Order: sequence, then structure tokens, then C-alpha cells
Amino acid sequence: IPFQEPKPATLEQWDMGVPERRIDTLDVAWTWKGRWKEEHYWDGSGVSARKTTNEVGSEATLSFTGSAISLVGSYSQEGGRADVYLDGEKTGKIDAYIVERTNDNDLWHAYGLKPGKHTLRIVPRGDADSRSRGHKLAIESAITFAPRK
Repeated sequence: IPFQEPKPATLEQWDMGVPERRIDTLDVAWTWKGRWKEEHYWDGSGVSARKTTNEVGSEATLSFTGSAISLVGSYSQEGGRADVYLDGEKTGKIDAYIVERTNDNDLWHAYGLKPGKHTLRIVPRGDADSRSRGHKLAIESAITFAPRK
């Protein structure tokens, strides 16, 4: 192995910006198509509503303004998958399965968006991790961010 001088790694940083708005599932910014069930839960400061589905053909669409977004939801042992579209382009997927005795709630996020209006669309796929006992997708809210000034 030839000798090599060490080189410092490039520092990678990202900044979501400043949290601007929490958009719960009952907000008019959301549009729900197909079969979504409304469930109420305690979020630590009060009762909130989440929307859940197991149905292919269901869709959730959110119109928002910002430069970043985080989709908040519930992972579970019954979690399924969904495709995510941002401004009409497929940008990723959600896999809502999680192993037992673990926790997470950031289903999907994007940052570095051009500040302004955007549309997020979530389309359940009907498949899941091989360990999952279902195809459930549960959305609790979205958090939008503005650039730091």
C-alpha cells in the first residue's frame, strides 16, 4: 500500500432553516383522496388528529410555502410504503415500517427548496417491508421552514 498524506474531510452541513408553520391534518392546506381514517391521539400538549390509510389509490396533497419541509407521521410494525412527489416530480419514498421498541416520526423531508409555493403529494403503494404486518401509512402533520435571515 503506497503512503498517502491524510486529507481533511469536507465538512458537510445542512440547514433546514427556521421552523415557520406546523400544518396539522385538519388544515385546509391538505387535500385527501380515497379512504383515509381520522384518528385522535395525545401529542404531549393536546389532542391532535392523524390520518391513516391502508388503501392503494388514496392520496394526500399539501400546498405549502417555504424552503424546507418535514412530513411527520407514525412508524409502526404495520407500516407500508408510499411514493412522494414534490412539485410534480417523484422525489423519494416513505417506508413507514419500524422494528419493535424503536421510535421515529420524520417520514420524509426536503430542504434547500427555492423559497415560495410548493405542492407535496403522497401516494400509498400497497407494498411494505417483508417484516411488516400491514401496509399502514399514518400522517400527523407537516412542518415548513423559512430560510435563515
